[in-house]
Amino acid sequence: MLSSANYVREEGVLNSGEEIAPEMDLKDPNVKIYYALVPNSRTHMPDGAEIIFRGGQFATANADIKAFLDKISDKRGSIIYTKSNSALVQELANVAEDAANKASDASNLGKQADADRTAQVATALKTPQKAV
Repeated sequence: MLSSANYVREEGVLNSGEEIAPEMDLKDPNVKIYYALVPNSRTHMPDGAEIIFRGGQFATANADIKAFLDKISDKRGSIIYTKSNSALVQELANVAEDAANKASDASNLGKQADADRTAQVATALKTPQKAV
């Protein structure tokens, strides 16, 4: 198993089946933590080395790994995110909050069921959009 501290990318080498271990020294200022919505999910570096998000987290100080994860994290449809840009996480928390409310409980409307927001969306849908 490779650690991210000694991981070196060699051109033309396919690292099939090799796992990159997370950094353990989280106090190091160079270490960046990435999160996955699905615990223990996996992704692969372009050379085939495997990154596993054990418990939904992966930490690294390696510049190559951080560059790769920065490309795929915090994008629409990606399950990998950082805490610095967690709009998706907040959106999922809002949906979970709304799902936890009883259907008959109108006194505690969540953000997704807000009447003003519904009116704004309806107005936006009625407004003609310019062709690009």
